[in-house]
Amino acid sequence: MRHRLYHVVANCVGASDRKIVLFESLPSPHNKPHRFGGMSGGLIFKFTAADSVAFSGILFEGRGFGDTDAGPVGDEIWVYGSHLDRRS
Repeated sequence: MRHRLYHVVANCVGASDRKIVLFESLPSPHNKPHRFGGMSGGLIFKFTAADSVAFSGILFEGRGFGDTDAGPVGDEIWVYGSHLDRRS
């Protein structure tokens, strides 16, 4: 089994000591109904400076452009993760 590698970049819209919620609205990609299945267990990083990142959590759910059965391809990315930080 092989999956393409995607780097997903989104803004943090909610964070607690247990959960991270990321969201981004992008122009709909034509003929590219990306689905985020299989991303569970992926790492979440946060930008700490212009050229630096730090580990922040583990992904447990994501919804991409093609993860809807109703209507046309959407324009939203939602990512949910468990917050795991060295300070926790």
